[in-house]
Amino acid sequence: MSLQNVVKDALEQYEQSMPASQLEKLDELNALFEEMVAKGLVSSPSYNLEPISTLSFNLNNPVK
Repeated sequence: MSLQNVVKDALEQYEQSMPASQLEKLDELNALFEEMVAKGLVSSPSYNLEPISTLSFNLNNPVK
C-alpha cells in the first residue's frame, strides 16, 4: 500500500469518527477560505517540498 493510500484511508477514518456538526463546520470554513482566495484576500497555501539536504543553514551568521 502506498503512502498516499495510507494517508487517504487515515483521513477517511478520521472524518467518519467526527460528529456531523463538526464536518459541517469544516465545510463552511473551507468554503469561506476558498471565497477569500477567490477575492485575493489571502493566498492559497503552497508547500515547499524540497528535500532537507537542499536547505542551507548558517548558524555562524544568524539573521538579525
